[in-house]
Amino acid sequence: MNKMTTIQKKVDDAMDSILDIRRADPNPFFYTRLQARIKGVESNFWERMSRVVSRPAFAFITLSVVLILNTFVALNETSVAFSKANISDVATADDLGTNAFYDIENVQP
Repeated sequence: MNKMTTIQKKVDDAMDSILDIRRADPNPFFYTRLQARIKGVESNFWERMSRVVSRPAFAFITLSVVLILNTFVALNETSVAFSKANISDVATADDLGTNAFYDIENVQP
């Protein structure tokens, strides 16, 4: 029981301390100094860009554009299927079939 009375006394003391609360007054010319500090700060390009990019609307628009472009490319894809004949034509035209640079037996330049 003694513990309950000490707790109740602490609660009463805390509630009584609220009665003496008054409104906090700022230092003189606080608002003037605050306005001067706000106007004195210049934002550079990267700060402005970070404000724009960090907005949820920008993220939503970017994601929407990426998804629309992906679906457009996926639906309108005219894939060029390389057949073995096409690949061999490209390999012989660019001389990709020969590997003379790494050929150990070919000692003549």
